[in-house]
Amino acid sequence: MTRSSLDKIPQQDLDDYIQQVAQQTKPNKLFILAMSHAAGPLLKTAYNLQLKQKKQLAGIILLAPYLQKQTPEIGKKAQYQNIASKSNLPLYLIQAERSPRFIPLPHLIKRLEKGGSPLFTHILKDVHGGFQQRDLADLRDKDLQALKNFPNTIYNALALLRNTQAAPFNNTKNLTQKTIIKKALPGLQTLNMALPALKLNDLNGRSHQLSDYQGKTVIVSFWASWCRPCLEEMPSLVKLKQNYNDKLEVLAVNIRENKETILRFTEAMNVNFPILQDKNSTTVKDWKVYVYPSNFIVDKKGVLRFAATGAMDWQDQSITELLTQLMKK
Repeated sequence: MTRSSLDKIPQQDLDDYIQQVAQQTKPNKLFILAMSHAAGPLLKTAYNLQLKQKKQLAGIILLAPYLQKQTPEIGKKAQYQNIASKSNLPLYLIQAERSPRFIPLPHLIKRLEKGGSPLFTHILKDVHGGFQQRDLADLRDKDLQALKNFPNTIYNALALLRNTQAAPFNNTKNLTQKTIIKKALPGLQTLNMALPALKLNDLNGRSHQLSDYQGKTVIVSFWASWCRPCLEEMPSLVKLKQNYNDKLEVLAVNIRENKETILRFTEAMNVNFPILQDKNSTTVKDWKVYVYPSNFIVDKKGVLRFAATGAMDWQDQSITELLTQLMKK
């Protein structure tokens, strides 16, 4: 299922289909595997099924689950769907480490545990998100190994869930209540938040912090080599830095990748600004970054002024005019 196909399936139809399968399955022998955006609808289906047949489901495997209400606005905490804290069934969560969903994972785990679910977490170390869907040519050694082991991973997850008891089921919470979500405007957002700390080393071991760049407009860009939009955006940042030279600095914060991996991409793109290494994801947490790339604009006085999620065209006239105004102030 893709995200768009899920949007077209009414929740009731999904419930009816799983209920039909459940009626043909022995009690406590039915498992659900939910990937990415399918996690929310299928957790709701599991909940609704338990309202009718409490002992039907044995457990759920969540593969890189996306349970946020929407992509968080810059500087704000992620808000999760109500169903994330309502499950009592045994859960086995599989998450690749090289993914934007890895950083906020502890927050999601806390939400899932609120419903009483026995929860097992399996981190695929050094594996990139979406490894099971990508072309083989795009996969690295760790990804290929994870793909090869994937059937065994699912088999072991099922074995563990099969021998785990569900928590008592609580049906007192109303899942049908709708929440109105205000969508963020596309492009740059004006910020109202304190400037988070940033002190990181570049690839040569030199320390950088924002106070070093007082008097310059600075773009702080969070990226990773496995993020395709990041790679699409990089040449635009290179050209921007070239156009403004010493009047502007770009600090590109890489997330948890080693020097060799980073250089493989930056040298090919002739990157002309510092690449900083956030090896432990400390900075990405401080800046509350949930999407890559995420870009922040800091003015000459060190004030955090604007931010944007997703790849930007830094040659767009409206952006260059904004940057030029900031440099004059």
